[in-house]
Amino acid sequence: MRFSVIVPVYNFESYIEKCIESILRQICRDFELIVVDDGSKDKTPEICDKYAARDERVKVIHKENKGVVNSRKTGIFAAKGDYIVYVDADDWVEPGLLEELSEVLDRYPDIDIVIYDALKIMPSGNSMTESTAPEGYYDRYRMENEIFPDLIQDRKKGLGDGKLEPLPWNKAYRRKHLMQHYCLDERITVSEDSAFCYECILAAKDIYILKKTLYNYNRFNPDSAMIKYNPKLMQSSAYEVDYVCERLKEYEAVRMQLPNHVAARIVYSIGHEVRNNDIKTAAENIRRSLKSTGILKHLNVRNMIYLRPMTLVYIIALKLHLYAAAVRITKRQLGINR
Repeated sequence: MRFSVIVPVYNFESYIEKCIESILRQICRDFELIVVDDGSKDKTPEICDKYAARDERVKVIHKENKGVVNSRKTGIFAAKGDYIVYVDADDWVEPGLLEELSEVLDRYPDIDIVIYDALKIMPSGNSMTESTAPEGYYDRYRMENEIFPDLIQDRKKGLGDGKLEPLPWNKAYRRKHLMQHYCLDERITVSEDSAFCYECILAAKDIYILKKTLYNYNRFNPDSAMIKYNPKLMQSSAYEVDYVCERLKEYEAVRMQLPNHVAARIVYSIGHEVRNNDIKTAAENIRRSLKSTGILKHLNVRNMIYLRPMTLVYIIALKLHLYAAAVRITKRQLGINR
């Protein structure tokens, strides 16, 4: 079997049918669909079981709620396909996704990763999720020269934006490769993507970048982990940062980029607080979170020189406990007037 499509799902009864239907309509038929139900409390389990009863390609795994990292791992260990494709339960894919991937795999039968473009479906208007690297085959030499220098932090882009986005769902992974590099820390609930995507890419012997839009990323879902307020976001970000810094410390090519990754996670978490709270509440939450997580320990006098000037000023403000000032800066940057 060529593909195992894995869909982790938790309480997405409004979206899961569209997701599954898009996968079952694939032109390429050489795949299995593994839906991992992470202890859903709504009608998601019944909907998934309905599809499993209709189509022998669909396998549903029901388990207790342990988070998306555990769900992805559960799917990997149940998979039989040579390649793993992840689809989030509130997204959908184009009918030609697996066919396009198969054409690449026919040319490069043992390639570690194939990366493709996605369309972000957003309330403010659609936009593309795409790599800035040209389409084509990249062996190890080409990756080290053209991808790795800007993998995590592209010098031509904004804070936290690398040449290849660390997204689980716009890639097909050779299963044996993914088995060696999947995320091990189940405490990570947000941004678990980068906890394994960067490592997978850095450890790959080769990749192929396919400049075709084959995935639809739904940002309309108000229950998405990327939208819904999460008071523990900084803690999850700290787990992710600890994991990434530990796992990638041996990769010299990205060592100088890691401080920007840490700073980006901190800035994102602060932005999340600012969007959902007034200045006083946000400042207090940030103070408490930074103290309890210790995430700032990854930024010191030796590596802060790699930060961009404005980011450096921002991080220094946090280290000086100027939390309200950081909140006000973030409000201005986000255009929040309240």
